[in-house]
Amino acid sequence: MTAVELDAHAVLFPICNSTEVVDWLEQFLRAGGRSFLMASSTEEYAARRVSEERSDSETAVKIASFVEAAQAVATGPLLVSADAEPTGVERLEHLLPPIPDREALRGLTAEGLSQVFTEYGQAARELGVALFLGPVVDNVWGRNEWLAGRTLADSNEEITRIASAYVRSVQATGVSTMAKHFPGHPDLAKNPVYDDVNLTVSAADVEQGIAPFRALIEAGVDSVMVGPVTVETIDPVNPAATSPTLIGLLREDLGFDRLVVSDDLDAASTMKGRSLGQVAVDSIAAGVDLLLIPGGAENVEECANALFVAVDSGELSGSKLAAAADRVRALAASK
Repeated sequence: MTAVELDAHAVLFPICNSTEVVDWLEQFLRAGGRSFLMASSTEEYAARRVSEERSDSETAVKIASFVEAAQAVATGPLLVSADAEPTGVERLEHLLPPIPDREALRGLTAEGLSQVFTEYGQAARELGVALFLGPVVDNVWGRNEWLAGRTLADSNEEITRIASAYVRSVQATGVSTMAKHFPGHPDLAKNPVYDDVNLTVSAADVEQGIAPFRALIEAGVDSVMVGPVTVETIDPVNPAATSPTLIGLLREDLGFDRLVVSDDLDAASTMKGRSLGQVAVDSIAAGVDLLLIPGGAENVEECANALFVAVDSGELSGSKLAAAADRVRALAASK
C-alpha cells in the first residue's frame, strides 16, 4: 500500500449501516481508512427518532464491541462517528442520557446545559464514539424540508448559547464535535439531497447565518461540515464542498484550521451530474479534509481510485491530499 493510497482512504468517511465489521468495512480500514459514520436508517432519519426495533435490540455492549472490532483491524486510531444533533437526529439516543427537547433546552441555564451535554458525551465515550455530527447551527427562517425538526432555536443568540455549551462540554469528555452546515441554510426551496437546489438568499442573510459558526470556532469546535448546495453570493458556480472560495472563507476569514468535512457527496445539489469519484477529487482540491460518502465496496473503491489517479495524473496535488489525510489522522490520534 503506497502513501498516496493510504491518504486516499484516510480522507473517506463512509456511511456504515451495520454494527458488524462487514467485508467492505474491514477492507477499507485495512487500507488506511480512519473514520466511518454509524448510520441511522432512512426511516429513522426522516422521523428524527430511533426505531422501536433498534431500541429493543441494540445494546451498549453491542456498540462497544463493534467499535473495538473495527479498531482491531484499522491501521491506526479511528474516528468512529454518529449523528448527535440536540433536537434532531440522534443515532444513539436509546443508549445515551436523554437531551431535553427544543423548548426545554431554551429554559436551561449555562450550568444546566453543561451538565446535560457532559453526561451525554461521557456515555458516548464509554461506547468508543470519538466524533459527534452535531450541533446543527443553521438558523432557518424560511422553507427548509431538509432541516425540519433539526434546528436548535429561532435566533442566532440562542443557537450560539446552546451550541457553544454543547461543543465545550462534549469535547471536554474526549468526544469531538462538528458544527454544521456552513455557512447556514435559512431558506431552501427543495431538499438538496434529492433535488438540485441553490441557496439564493442575500449576502446579508448569508453573513447572519455565518455568525454562529464564528462563535463555535472561537469555542474550539474540532470540525465544521459544509453544506450540500451552491451558495450563490459566495460562489455562484460550485457547490460548497467543491468551492475553493467558500472553503477559503472558512479557512482564511474565519481562521478555522481544523477538520473541514463535506456533507453527503452524493446529494443531488452537490453532484451536479458528476460522478462520485470526480466530486471526491474536486472536494479535496477545494480544501475539504473528510468526504462523507455512501458505504459499500463499490463507492469506497470509486472514490479512493479517483483520488489516486488524480494525484498520479497531476490533476490533484499529492501534498494537498496528504495534508487532508494528516488532519484526519491527527484528530483520530488525539482521542
